This record gives sequence, structure tokens and C-alpha cells, in this order.
Amino acid sequence: MNTISATEAKKRLGKHLNLADNESLLIETRGLPTHLVFNVKTGIRLVLGAFAKGTISRTEAMGLLGFEWYGQLLDAMRENGIDRGDAVLDKKMRTELDRTLPLLEKALF
Repeated sequence: MNTISATEAKKRLGKHLNLADNESLLIETRGLPTHLVFNVKTGIRLVLGAFAKGTISRTEAMGLLGFEWYGQLLDAMRENGIDRGDAVLDKKMRTELDRTLPLLEKALF
């Protein structure tokens, strides 16, 4: 995970947004994490995996992904190889999720 300051993000965000599938970008303000940025593919898989695992609700998942009907959510899960109720995250995605969730929880709570 790359970490940059909010000032750096403001000045050169475009430079930092070229993220690979397994990369993320943590933006800090005054040394505290404020934003976590993933590429779209990673973000979608994390949301779908959290929904399949029961960590977030269907409403939350659909809102985060901009879906208006449940069929879109089910289609996205199927396209990403994630079974409803049984999240199938590959080792790389599981590692990224395990590394990122504590940071998110610390920033939110």
C-alpha cells in the first residue's frame, strides 16, 4: 500500500492513481488516515466479497457500487467468481482485505 499526504494528493493525484489490481493508496491528513483508494476492479471485488460474507448489507453493497436493482449485484458477483453466501476471494485479494480492514476500522471508529 502506498501512503501519501493530502497535500501530495492534491498536487499530484493523477500520478498516484495508476494502481495495479493488488495496490491501494492511503491518503493521510496530519498523519491520520483519511481516504483509501483502490482501482475499480479491486474495490468492486472487496465490496462484493464483504456482501457475500455478510459483513455489509445488500443495500450498502448496492449503494457503494451504484446498482439500482439486486440483479445487477448478483450479475457482478457471478462475473467476479463470488458465490452468494460463500465469498471466494483469491489469496491476493484476501491478503489485501486482511491488511486494509484494520486501517479502515481504525479510521472509522
